[in-house]
Amino acid sequence: MKKTYNAFIFCLVLVSGISAVPRGKKVVKPRPWRVKSISIEGNRTFKKFELLSQLDLRPVLFKKSPRYSKGRMKSDILSLTRFYKTQGFITTAVEGRVIHRDTLKKKVTIAFTIHEGPRTIVSSIEYLPYIPDSIRLRSLKCHPGKPLIFSDISSDGETLRKSRAEKGYINATSNFSISIDTAASTATVSFMTTDRQKVIVDTIKITGQEKLREKVISRELQFRKNDTLSLDAIRKSEQRLYRTGLFSSVYVEPFCDSSSGESMNDTASTVHQPVVVSLRESDFFRLKLGIGYGNEDKIRGSIETSYLNFFRSGHRGTLKGNLSQKIQQIQTVYSTPWLWGLPLDFNATLYYNHFSDTTTFRGAFWGTLFSFEKSISDVLKAQLWTKFEDVVWINTESLPGEFPRQNTQSFGIDLTFDTRNDLLNPSTGAYSLLKGEVAGLAGINSNQFLKFTVDNRLYWKTGPFSCGSGVKIGWVNPYGKSSAVPIQDQFFAGGSRSVRGYRENFLSTFTEIPDSGAAILRAKSGRVMLTANLLEIRFPIIWWINGAVFTDAGVLRDNLNDISVRPFLKEILWTAGPGLRVNTPLAIIRFDFGFKLNPRSGEPLTQWHLDVGQSF
Repeated sequence: MKKTYNAFIFCLVLVSGISAVPRGKKVVKPRPWRVKSISIEGNRTFKKFELLSQLDLRPVLFKKSPRYSKGRMKSDILSLTRFYKTQGFITTAVEGRVIHRDTLKKKVTIAFTIHEGPRTIVSSIEYLPYIPDSIRLRSLKCHPGKPLIFSDISSDGETLRKSRAEKGYINATSNFSISIDTAASTATVSFMTTDRQKVIVDTIKITGQEKLREKVISRELQFRKNDTLSLDAIRKSEQRLYRTGLFSSVYVEPFCDSSSGESMNDTASTVHQPVVVSLRESDFFRLKLGIGYGNEDKIRGSIETSYLNFFRSGHRGTLKGNLSQKIQQIQTVYSTPWLWGLPLDFNATLYYNHFSDTTTFRGAFWGTLFSFEKSISDVLKAQLWTKFEDVVWINTESLPGEFPRQNTQSFGIDLTFDTRNDLLNPSTGAYSLLKGEVAGLAGINSNQFLKFTVDNRLYWKTGPFSCGSGVKIGWVNPYGKSSAVPIQDQFFAGGSRSVRGYRENFLSTFTEIPDSGAAILRAKSGRVMLTANLLEIRFPIIWWINGAVFTDAGVLRDNLNDISVRPFLKEILWTAGPGLRVNTPLAIIRFDFGFKLNPRSGEPLTQWHLDVGQSF
């Protein structure tokens, strides 16, 4: 009993001793100082937003203010100084200081003072030993009388090197030196280009070829044996091989073969070298699945499966299907990249289209399309085509007027000019499409009409803003024995990819009063169309969300008869509104809210749009 009592007393003392040991208090980290705002003084040459883009401490809209530290402010002072010096301000000095501290909110206000000093001007330029031709000179950025900008000089040096490489001097080098007179604030720039030897193609060796015939590769090359190997020929060869879709990687380079007895150190002006074309064939089986949503056609899906190497010659066969609430399509396409030894893309298409749009027309059509396509340059291509379309059945009861139900055989030509930097989300460049179609020339029982459409778009950037503008013009008219144009070849306008603020296809409307007596607004087609996305401005908001504002306009008419300027301008319908762009890894999800600026009687004032991809 005594032992038990002693053990109890020992445990009690031990627990009391442990509880008496002072415990460490929870360490509370002090709140960091953050940047409230930044002011910049003394900047006469550059705008404030240009200088803020150089700073690590700059506050960003909808983001937490950056942490302030003396080290980060010193780094920003160096960044501003370096920026000014690269722009020709050799004696620029930058000062930075904290002008206000808010101890309650732990925020600081920073001021940068810039002493720009004189700007160095290029007084003269020397080109040794080759003086560029007049066309090349105009493409250079650095000229006498302009400010000394180091990035322009570096760019011009690379341009001069490439100009020699395009003439066959693949291993040419270009260096530059700058002599600055600080007293006069002028500079002399000297470019020195070294050619070494001109490369002549000896043999062409293709590696990585497994399932393709050699001619499929060699016919895309822009050089042959004994040709001068230029940088432009290498670039175009790689582009053409990539464009076939048959290769996942392409690399063309001259190979210095020491066994040939020639080397780049020889004193000869030319050297014969083998050229190696290194390839990696892609997977010739393709399967693409797509899904989208629009507030008009609801959920839409697509499937495409293809094989790209029939007969080991790069011929491809494709089966495509598209399904939505309004349109169901299926088509099979057989394509050849070369036709009869000529660089013509040939496509043979068999299709079936089913339209079930209760607001326009319903019907089913099958047809064949044969096209010949030729790339005239990197940005320009032409396509000649002929089409035969058979009307299986058609219902146009929801539209006013009578429409022909004959089959259509037509010929057409398409010209495409495209310099966009991105096909899905362009920010710079231009796009133009001109389409012409003549139906009924073959002498068979066919509709007869002439049809022209023009689609022009322009994209540019201004600071953080991406801007775009576009216009579409369409005209179709019957001739010969035809007195009307089939409904499937007329124009509809309005909607997410046309004039936003109007329902899809409802830019031109009419009112139908059925037996019930209730007025119903219906979509109406036209033979003359003019729609314009006058201006769209996109800007970043936060993370991968961008905002947009837009202005659209359009008009749809039955004909061009008795048209004058003032009545025509009064017919144009105008819309404007805001939008959101969500840049997901798979696609751009677009929300637009359009306001009708001159609505017709009985129409709703607004229309919202949800779609995938940019409007134009």
